[in-house]
Amino acid sequence: MVNNTVSYTKVIGGWVYNMDGIAAYAGSNVSHCFIWANDDAIKVYRDSITWSDIVVWSLNNGGTIQMSWGGANGGVTANNVTISRVDVLRAEWDAPRFSTGLLNCIGNHYDSAGWSHSLSNWLIQDLVTENPVPQVFNITPDDFSHVHIDGLYMKNWNVKMTMGTSFTNQIKGEDPNHYLSGFTFDNVKFNNTVLSNINFITSGEMETGGWVAAPKTTDQVVSFVSGQGTGGTTALRSVVTNMNGSTDYAIKANDLFHLDHGQQITISFWAKATAAGKRLVSWIQENDATTWMNVGDVNLTTNYQFYTATTNVTSNTSSNYQVKFRGYATAWIYLDKVQIGPPDWRTIMLPDTQYLNTPTFLPNTPPARMGIVTAVEEEVPVNTVYPNPVNDILYFKDGDAGYKIYGVHGDQHNFGYGSQVNVSHLAPGLYIIVVGKERIKFVKQ
Repeated sequence: MVNNTVSYTKVIGGWVYNMDGIAAYAGSNVSHCFIWANDDAIKVYRDSITWSDIVVWSLNNGGTIQMSWGGANGGVTANNVTISRVDVLRAEWDAPRFSTGLLNCIGNHYDSAGWSHSLSNWLIQDLVTENPVPQVFNITPDDFSHVHIDGLYMKNWNVKMTMGTSFTNQIKGEDPNHYLSGFTFDNVKFNNTVLSNINFITSGEMETGGWVAAPKTTDQVVSFVSGQGTGGTTALRSVVTNMNGSTDYAIKANDLFHLDHGQQITISFWAKATAAGKRLVSWIQENDATTWMNVGDVNLTTNYQFYTATTNVTSNTSSNYQVKFRGYATAWIYLDKVQIGPPDWRTIMLPDTQYLNTPTFLPNTPPARMGIVTAVEEEVPVNTVYPNPVNDILYFKDGDAGYKIYGVHGDQHNFGYGSQVNVSHLAPGLYIIVVGKERIKFVKQ
């Protein structure tokens, strides 16, 4: 069955634990529906499905928009999908699970033999949350079989998330040889802040490793301990032996990041100690000049508490900063889920399984710092390339240059070097050409 229409439908799926919302066959149109579901609400597993004007109330199981659940034997695709005007009233997930999240991709979680799924050319636009939800992104396909995502365009989102919980936003792939690519964030507001190439959502899970001690005493060690994190997960444990203000500390080794003088910085984390009242300081240090500044100073309890501190960088602009923690009294100190921001923090907290290639942000907040991010500027002179609109040959005003052409969903169509490019093969529509350091929108007629 294909090309169905579902409209003006109310789905009450909260009576049993795994009651879903709506799924549709290829080519179908789903519109003007209300979904109250205790499992996946909007299930998108086939090609050329259009969803519009959907109101969702998610209960405590399943994702609001479910991108993939394994696929099918021999492979299945969900290409050319459009989801517009989704209003999420509530999401009541009570614990972080593989199936939760406003946007969720599970993959072949139950290891069904021969299953795979490929998703491309998605547009999800005009999505809002009426109230903060526990989790926005949970794109974590299982590594048993391949789930490929290429071209996910998120436009005009206004989503809110309750921070400082055990829920974590994640966008990661299962295979370093097959990137999740072509992710575009176009006017995506997260907790009232527009995401850009220098403030995108990140999370530093302590269990990703790389933390070491820099002791002056012989018994200062750093280790990862199972069952001691928030929610019983793995935590970083560091012994502190009456430092009396010395320079003993735990450090994320070999990871340097960029900070500008005057820039605002935030460090947040969960922490506890084996005795109440033990002091813990979070701080940053410039690796070359050894200048440093405290970012937070707290007295710990014996139970996990969430701590956050924000300050402005008073030291010099540099790309050689490190983040460190220092304790001051005899105790075991436990750290979990360190989050640092806003800019460039993916590079110091990069999980081993994070295979996300070149996300693109519109509008861009200059300057772009890291080469792994492809930033797209909003406004440039329209005569940098001409004619615009164009039928066949697009010329560069300033002569020879390197160029790349992208669709609005972030998919790359062409690249090369020269003073012109033939675009006659492109379908009519809006495109973005990157010429040198400029990004220009043009229309192919």
